[in-house]
Amino acid sequence: MLVPMARAQAAATAELRSHAANLEALMAESRAHARNLEPMLAESTRHAANLEHALTAATAERDRARRRARRLRRRVATLEGSATWRLTRPLRALARRLR
Repeated sequence: MLVPMARAQAAATAELRSHAANLEALMAESRAHARNLEPMLAESTRHAANLEHALTAATAERDRARRRARRLRRRVATLEGSATWRLTRPLRALARRLR
């Protein structure tokens, strides 16, 4: 009775060792894969930082352009609402016709 149990135990131990060896090989493969991915991750992180910087700059430029457009619209409204603009309307119309 002990011999069959010893054989079964030996077979189970061999199977476990084989499984452990397979797991070790998979772990080594996973570590190698992770090492290969690290430079890609670093490059992606740098690229994301550059994009974030560009977005910040573009947003600031957009905001400056919007402020300038508001100022110019107010200036045009002020000019078009002035008495001089209204009084010179006929002259501008005449100049358009003569062109």
